[in-house]
Amino acid sequence: MDKTKRKAIIAGNWKMNKTPSEAKALLEAVVPAVKDADCEVIACVPFVDLSVALETTKGSNVKIGAENCHWAESGAFTGEISALMLKEMGVEYVVLGHSERRQYFGETDETVNKRTKAALAAGLKPIVCVGELLWERECDITEEVIARQIKLDLFNVTADELKNIVIAYEPVWAIGTGKTASPEQAQEIHAFIRSIVANKYGKEIADNTSILYGGSCKPSNAKELFANPDVDGGLIGGAALKVADFKGIIDAFIFSSPSRIAATLISMCRSGDIFIHTGITLAETLLSFILVLTAGILLAILLWASDTVSGILEPYLVILNSLPKSALAPVLIVWLGNNPKTIIVTAISIA
Repeated sequence: MDKTKRKAIIAGNWKMNKTPSEAKALLEAVVPAVKDADCEVIACVPFVDLSVALETTKGSNVKIGAENCHWAESGAFTGEISALMLKEMGVEYVVLGHSERRQYFGETDETVNKRTKAALAAGLKPIVCVGELLWERECDITEEVIARQIKLDLFNVTADELKNIVIAYEPVWAIGTGKTASPEQAQEIHAFIRSIVANKYGKEIADNTSILYGGSCKPSNAKELFANPDVDGGLIGGAALKVADFKGIIDAFIFSSPSRIAATLISMCRSGDIFIHTGITLAETLLSFILVLTAGILLAILLWASDTVSGILEPYLVILNSLPKSALAPVLIVWLGNNPKTIIVTAISIA
């Protein structure tokens, strides 16, 4: 299964935080910080912030989402917002079935399904949340709970419609508690969710469905979580309100897998960006060394073969992968110069 064919997503769920003026200030800082993100970036904001959020992020790579919508197009539902209203504003995503909606506002799988169908009909992309309570995990019924939620929440959703749905797994016991599912626990449930989707819609559809992790994801654990084959990103709560933390989580995608390392190298060669990344494992370091060396050789051939190619590339590409403590760390400095046409590779150093 090639996870790179699925959309990688980091979605910030702001919950009931930030006034419009505060939202504007936060997004003005977020937009330049994530402009080179290796994933889709979404900010799901309170309804009163949507207008300013859409205006502030116009022309950027940051998408805007809402935190809920009603299942009716219109009617006597005081205080509610319809999917059509959101769509006309320019909203692209909407979070549905979040555990806090289920816990505090009587949300059920039936209402999640109705909201999901309404969002799809309006042209929105639902982020449908599922997850188990602590006592459900302790009772060893996590899979039964998740399977029921997936089947009910997606009832009568077609395979074609599922292409516009993102699933978020949020272990309720890890939300706002500081606890986090281990990478192994997250992978286990994400793989199980994908198997439920495969049973209902087929393997190809399941392999193309993005499944996000939504339980206290932080810069310190994001890379390990995202390295799992079935974890395609995160639904981020508190960390989405801090620019440095949000960017740290987004940056974790760059070296979360060998295939993403390769994709990042290609992107960096095209843009001429300089990256400095720390804290990767020895296996990832060796893989990145091989990939960069191979890319360097290929680029050297191209540079010698064609003067036009060299003009496309920026003069410097520096990739520094360092390991903690005293591990061996390859340090590759690839200099792509127009005159002379040379590539210099400095291979091994001591961290």
